[in-house]
Amino acid sequence: MPLRRCLKLCVAAASAVVLMVVSACGSSSSGGGANDPIVVMVMGTFQAPGTDMRDASAAVQAKAAVVNAAGGIKGRQLKVEVCDDQENPNQATTCARNAVSEHATVVISSTQSTGFGAQTLPVLQAAKIPVVGEPAVVPTDWTSQNVFPLDPGEPAQYAGVALALKGSGCVKVGSVQLPVSSAVAA
Repeated sequence: MPLRRCLKLCVAAASAVVLMVVSACGSSSSGGGANDPIVVMVMGTFQAPGTDMRDASAAVQAKAAVVNAAGGIKGRQLKVEVCDDQENPNQATTCARNAVSEHATVVISSTQSTGFGAQTLPVLQAAKIPVVGEPAVVPTDWTSQNVFPLDPGEPAQYAGVALALKGSGCVKVGSVQLPVSSAVAA
């Protein structure tokens, strides 16, 4: 499956999960009033050298527009905030802080937002903001109580390939990685 199609499906799945989570909660964690919008923060690498995934955040905004046109969730409109981490851990931390200051009910993190969990998740966990879709890459992604990954992440994918190769009789395997921080973390 092409990466772009896979990413769109992941974002669509994350959107559906977020809408279920928000619908089940019925109110913002910030204690917003009955008419206050429900803020959804979308964090990820949408533009960086070699990356142009602006359509991923646009997909979430389009889904929110459909929900809002149908009356919102329990009468409350969805407000989507997008924060591009630009494949930079400092910017990713700024995105997490923005989610807190915007009183986000939930954070959707796309499959491109990998390797920064150690920086972002403690900020979001302290504010009791759940993260949906964060691929599990670094130990924090597996151990944070506020993370609901939709993707086992690159370590699990690499482990699966290694097990398949071992089962085929391979005893020595090499790996090529991209020179970006998320690949190094994986």
